[in-house]
Amino acid sequence: QGIAKDVRRNLRAGENGFKKLGALQYREYTLEHEAPALLDAVLAIERLSWKHEAGTAITRHPSQERFYRELFPRAMRSGLLHAEVLLLDQQPIAHNFGLRRGRVYSCLKHSHVQSLDKLTPSHLVNFALINTLRLGNTLTYDFMGRTERHKGRWSNANGVYARNTWQIFNRTARGRLALNLWRLKQRVQRWRSSAAKPASVDDDAQA
Repeated sequence: QGIAKDVRRNLRAGENGFKKLGALQYREYTLEHEAPALLDAVLAIERLSWKHEAGTAITRHPSQERFYRELFPRAMRSGLLHAEVLLLDQQPIAHNFGLRRGRVYSCLKHSHVQSLDKLTPSHLVNFALINTLRLGNTLTYDFMGRTERHKGRWSNANGVYARNTWQIFNRTARGRLALNLWRLKQRVQRWRSSAAKPASVDDDAQA
């Protein structure tokens, strides 16, 4: 309900197209002992996604891979992490995983194998995930990140919100040191940003 017509059309076309290629299977990952298998599936998909070539995939950032290797079992143990993986003939081709708490699902990452892009495997895995979340009494799907047109195609009851980040430092010697280092980092970033700006027309005229 509320899904845009073009998304519904892509879902039907994808399902029909995959029938000619092999057997589709949707698999949920929620239990701690499934964490290694989930990470293997996610990394296999990321390596074959457009994000890998663009340099934004998990597989291009060892620190991200370490983060998710640590996060998955802990978040699953707490009942927070939910993942859906789409497989074609037992091979992972699309994933979507995030955190579910208080009837809200917050998407952390999603991707698919780029060679299958025309069959929109990301749409298929997302639709399956949404249906699973509904059965589990989840009321809100938070796409996270920037407001983008494709995110609004999944419902006619969309909303946006502002998010503020606060950093709090203790009133201790260590806290004051951390605060001073943070302030220094902010100054350096502002200086770099200012130095990177191209000269304006007025600046050129005054030179």
